Amino acid sequence: MISNEPTQSQSASKAGNNNATSQLPEEYCLVTINHSLKPQTISSISKSLQQNISLHQFKDLEAAKDYLSQNQPDSIVADLDDQEKDIRNLARCCRAPKILITSKEDIPDQDKLKLAGVHELVLREDLPNAAILTHHMQQAAERFALEENLKASSEKHFQEIIENSSEAIIVVNPDNTIFYTNPAANNLIGFENKKSTGQKLELHFHSLDGLQKSAELTSLDCKRVSFLAQTQETTEISIKTSYGEERAFDLRVTDVKWGFLKGYLIALHDITNIKRISQLTAEIQEKSRLDKLKDEFISIVSHEMRTPLTIVKGAVSNIKDGIAGPVTDMQKKVLETTNRNVDRLARIINDLLDLSRLESGKAKMNRKPFHANKFVEEIHQNFKNIAEEKSLSMQMQNNCPDDLLIYGDYDMITQVVTNLLSNALRYAQSSISIELSPTRGESMGKETDIVTFSISDDGEGIPLDKQANLFEKFEQINRPSGGSGYKGTGLGLAISQQIVQMHHGNIWVESDANKGAKFKFTIPVYHQEDELLFLVENLIDQADKTKDAASLMVINIKDHAIVLEKCDEEEIALLYSELINTLRNQALRKSDVLHFRRDTKQLVVVLPNTDRKIAEQIAARICKLTRNAAFSCQNTELNLELVIGIACFPDDATHASDLLKQALQGLST
Repeated sequence: MISNEPTQSQSASKAGNNNATSQLPEEYCLVTINHSLKPQTISSISKSLQQNISLHQFKDLEAAKDYLSQNQPDSIVADLDDQEKDIRNLARCCRAPKILITSKEDIPDQDKLKLAGVHELVLREDLPNAAILTHHMQQAAERFALEENLKASSEKHFQEIIENSSEAIIVVNPDNTIFYTNPAANNLIGFENKKSTGQKLELHFHSLDGLQKSAELTSLDCKRVSFLAQTQETTEISIKTSYGEERAFDLRVTDVKWGFLKGYLIALHDITNIKRISQLTAEIQEKSRLDKLKDEFISIVSHEMRTPLTIVKGAVSNIKDGIAGPVTDMQKKVLETTNRNVDRLARIINDLLDLSRLESGKAKMNRKPFHANKFVEEIHQNFKNIAEEKSLSMQMQNNCPDDLLIYGDYDMITQVVTNLLSNALRYAQSSISIELSPTRGESMGKETDIVTFSISDDGEGIPLDKQANLFEKFEQINRPSGGSGYKGTGLGLAISQQIVQMHHGNIWVESDANKGAKFKFTIPVYHQEDELLFLVENLIDQADKTKDAASLMVINIKDHAIVLEKCDEEEIALLYSELINTLRNQALRKSDVLHFRRDTKQLVVVLPNTDRKIAEQIAARICKLTRNAAFSCQNTELNLELVIGIACFPDDATHASDLLKQALQGLST
């Protein structure tokens, strides 16, 4: 008789050894059901296996059940009368190699055999052949050992997954006593590792409805666990963890068998970050909606107010000038006050429209290079008389060389300087100054040449605690109280900041209370590449708004050294002029932009609404066109061969400088 504890040879068998004889124990316990083996057959099997066989025979499966429930035989040989019913019962008896004896006519289907754990089939017609039965016993033992090995490996792997899972997993019985908790659950509830088993589960939570948390604190008792298992629904809850933080979880409950006992598996998946992202997304969408409403309101109201305001201003001027009849001195004073307020209202409307266009990206920039010196001299002349009228001195200090160019929208930068000078004139006590200095600084995330504009006054200054919000919309500081003081819109600095940032510059203030204020902003110095980068930036902005593709093409003349050797500068300029005209007229579309880089003698084509496939077709058309065309140089005709590099947005890059770099790299591939 073999006990429930496996022998050493049985353990070796279950480890998956492939040697047939080592799969079998030294003493073999064989149970037969409803099948009588003759003594000579048992003797033959024993001799063949070179083992002693302990044989237990029962007339049917019911008679064998008591023995099988208490003992672990080494093999079961079953000859069942009611196969449909008895095969199902056989599966519940015990885990052991099973051999089913059947006839050719009664062979069960594979699914039933698999459910019963039958490892081998023996036909009645082949018995009592001891050799055949011995062979099937060996095969069944080997299969069973492999199954046990695989099962042990799978259970170990599954256990590792559960133990390392970030989900908190708790298994409880129907009265909420804990069978098992993984480390994530121990950390969540506050149990020490392996100390939770046998305790009652005490878990309190708030239900979550969307992004809102219910006020009621709910206990996860056994009735609720059972209900959640029946509904099979995922519930969003909020739990205060063992370390005091409130976090959101998906709660799921599933029926399980824990050993042979009924239980419930409770899985808690942390969704705190997902909820936070959802909340942030909702807030962003709401802010976007409100911003859109604000922009539409400002635009509509501002445009609707302009026409009647113009009529009011004209009427006030006509009355003041006496066109509508004589006006007394007192009436003139009232009309002058009215006119000033009409002008102030017009400024507010213009500022609102300017800010709305800048923030929405609808303001169009006309970037071009211009001389820094001439620009600041013109500004100085415009404001010098205004300063004198206020009994203020105005100094200008220009440290820039005469040929230094800055790159930007002339009118927009003028507006920035005008806003800053207007503020300086408003608060200065005796003097204001403008300073212009070239230096090195950061623009578009890289170090480059910049020009710093400084506008300062000797007024009362700006307290440090108010400087942080200085460039916010409608922010006003040091505003004189009473009706006689200047009332601005509080938008000038916000508009200035928007304009400077559009030029990839910075704006800030340096001030101490009672020591005046100095406003500074930077604008990049002009480089030839800036024009190209500006074109590419516009290309990317347009493609990003329309969610469309865009492409950039850099074109080189392959034998440029030969062209330099054969042609002088005038002829080279003429050659490129002919090439540009040819491409514009015969190869490119109206929406395409062609830019000539004079420093590198490269052509750059900006292709809106163009994916890589279309860009490659355009490149092939250009190459074919230039091969067939003849360009004059030294009274000889040149057939140019071009090399073209292509980069596409957003596949290759999403920033202007990176897109250009990718296209340049394409020239060498």
